[in-house]
Amino acid sequence: MTREQKKERAMDIIYELGLERCQDTMIGGSFVRGVSGGERKRVCIGNEIIINPSLLFLDEPTSGLDSTTALRIVQLLHDIAETGKTVITTIHQPSSRLFHKFDKLILLGRGSLLYFGKTAEAMPYFSSIGCNPLIAMNPAEFLLDLANGNTNDVSVPSELDDKVHMENQNLQDTNSKINLRPSAQDVHEYLVDAYEHRVAYKEKKKLLAPLPISDDMKATITSSKREWGTNWCQQYSILFCRGLKERRHDYLSWMRITQVIATSVILGLLWWRSDPTTPKGLQDQVYAHK
Repeated sequence: MTREQKKERAMDIIYELGLERCQDTMIGGSFVRGVSGGERKRVCIGNEIIINPSLLFLDEPTSGLDSTTALRIVQLLHDIAETGKTVITTIHQPSSRLFHKFDKLILLGRGSLLYFGKTAEAMPYFSSIGCNPLIAMNPAEFLLDLANGNTNDVSVPSELDDKVHMENQNLQDTNSKINLRPSAQDVHEYLVDAYEHRVAYKEKKKLLAPLPISDDMKATITSSKREWGTNWCQQYSILFCRGLKERRHDYLSWMRITQVIATSVILGLLWWRSDPTTPKGLQDQVYAHK
């Protein structure tokens, strides 16, 4: 890409994320006041989107944002997914409009898988196992309540009712306190068992099915050559200038400068002339990045 194309790409991302008002504002830090928390989050998202990745993973991209801005960001991620990219995101308490923007849903409870499949089929699935909301509510709130074992305003399946009655009979014999609702542990075990017997096998079979790969994709994967967008000098100059901009308000001393230079020289000598084409050299470079 030319320099003008890069600027145009950056401006497109700025407008799509609603950052045009603060496009000339510093990010800020502990000593310098900059953008707000919501704007900082959108900048982080834009920083990932700008390189047009084939896989995008975001951790709670809508937390701390108002509903309109959150919907705008999710719509942007949905448009990226429509172009053939894969977008994976963790999200807490989404609105009903945000919930229906997602193509597939993974519902977790205590580290166990409670549902994996199409978002549109989530509510019919839980209805088929006897879990229905008793009042009109956001589907996401209903699913999160189930994942946490909260059955208030939720119809309880007959299997859980029978289990509660049996437990109550045993408690009556011991004069203990009687529970009218199933415990969170009982709900969790029921949901995990239902998923394993009804959905897990079908979804695993779909994931294990081989996908057709085009000849162009095979050539790209097997090619030993790697094309870089910029050369080493350009990367170094960009990172050097960015480092100066970020730290110009920090306290600098010759001690810190000498420490950074000495550390860089030592690390450079340790992996100097390492051959990335051999397994040993590649393993050394992986440990260096870690």
